[in-house]
Amino acid sequence: MKKSIHTFVAAFLILFTTSLHAQNYTFEDFVGTWNGTIMSPSTNGSTVPITMTIEANGFYTETSGVLMPSLYPNTQQCEYQTATNRMHWWYLGTAWGGQYFYDHFFYEVVYFENGVVEMHYNYWDDPEPHPEVGTIYMVKEGATVMPPPSAPAYDWMDNTVMLTWNEPDPGNGQLTELMGYNVYHQTETSDFELLGFSETTSFNHEGLFEAGLHSYAVSAVYEEGESEPSASLEVIFLTPPPESLQGMFTNNSVELTWEAPQPGSSPTATVTGYIIYHQSPNGSYQILGITEEMLFTHDGTFEAGMHAYYALANYEGGVSSTSNIAALDFMTPAPTELESMLMGENIELTWAEPVPGDEAMATLEGYNVYHMPENGSWEMLAFVESNAFVHENLASTGMQTYYVSAVYNGGMSDPSNQTEVLYQITGISDEQAITANIYPNPATDFIQINAETKLTKVSILNQSGQLISNEILNAHTYTADVSNLQAGVYILLLESAGRSTLQMFVVK
Repeated sequence: MKKSIHTFVAAFLILFTTSLHAQNYTFEDFVGTWNGTIMSPSTNGSTVPITMTIEANGFYTETSGVLMPSLYPNTQQCEYQTATNRMHWWYLGTAWGGQYFYDHFFYEVVYFENGVVEMHYNYWDDPEPHPEVGTIYMVKEGATVMPPPSAPAYDWMDNTVMLTWNEPDPGNGQLTELMGYNVYHQTETSDFELLGFSETTSFNHEGLFEAGLHSYAVSAVYEEGESEPSASLEVIFLTPPPESLQGMFTNNSVELTWEAPQPGSSPTATVTGYIIYHQSPNGSYQILGITEEMLFTHDGTFEAGMHAYYALANYEGGVSSTSNIAALDFMTPAPTELESMLMGENIELTWAEPVPGDEAMATLEGYNVYHMPENGSWEMLAFVESNAFVHENLASTGMQTYYVSAVYNGGMSDPSNQTEVLYQITGISDEQAITANIYPNPATDFIQINAETKLTKVSILNQSGQLISNEILNAHTYTADVSNLQAGVYILLLESAGRSTLQMFVVK
């Protein structure tokens, strides 16, 4: 049986390239009784049954009435014209005034093999047949025929084309011994090729599928040869896009995931991978990469602003349209928990790095440190890459205020919280000092301050120089509430008329 498969491949491919067969027949081959159908101008495009008997002397009878007169029976004759490969039918159509006229019809033989004949209508002076005008298809009684399979159909499941077809119908002929079926396949970029052989009326096609139009045809393999191909079955292999693309920012990377294309009941070409695209906030596009997995990690630097991602499915012989867009807004959060501490004659600043939370964060490049002296204005001190800074060589005394902003690729954050620290030059002379009595010391709920001169400002600081409270006044005495302070040592800054003094007190 395998031998038959290879034996008939070449013959089948010839049948695909031409519908004409060698003219190795004569009029005697048409003699006999035939059953089939006819469509002609007389049937107005309808196909009607016909039984035709052709005698050896050229006379014929037929049952459709298309090629047989109603007024003058026994006048119809036919002949086969070898030079034009046409059957010529004529009969007496009109007799009047001693004159008579014959009606003539010509049908070109386009197929004649194994007791099956097909002929197409042909105008007398036109060399081209016109099947749309008339077609005769007949099977010779008692002939051993090799008809093709019919009604090819398919189903699609699990990347498999499941082909089915109907067994050959011999019509009025006698079916020769059927061995099986040859299945043929063609793509837009290839000719018909033998796909395989089946002993049943089904065949599964598995493998790689190009995008676009695929054609299938089935021939019946008989002991005496191979039939004409069945009608061609056309299947379009689609290239749907990936679905449900999502992006998640984690560990300074964007993790992209998506689902495989979902074609539903339609066949799809074979997916060979996925192409990942990225659009930056400035509008430019780039291909990030190609992957066979449904996962991709985007590492690198991220500019502040909206980033867009989409994926395409790469198919055998084609590319899909774009998936949905996954958009991530890369934020520029501010530093937090800025603190200041007096360290000798320097002020040390520390802060917590920005935390994006559930949001994407642009690539952090460093920090701008800002400073405002007492009675001064804001100025930028420095750009640093770490989350710490030491302010040295301060130019003025008094309250020093600071904030920090984060510098990102393509953007800058809002300011952090502000922090204040008192910077006071030591070694105050007696003339500059303010004489004051502070009690109780240690204290629990309050301290009482009695000064010789009127006080204009009273500030409480911790040991690091950070301001806890201050009060503007114009009095010799002041009572400060310390009940909410934790136990420890604190600094009391008294100011009066350009003079100031520092005193220590204890809260227990």
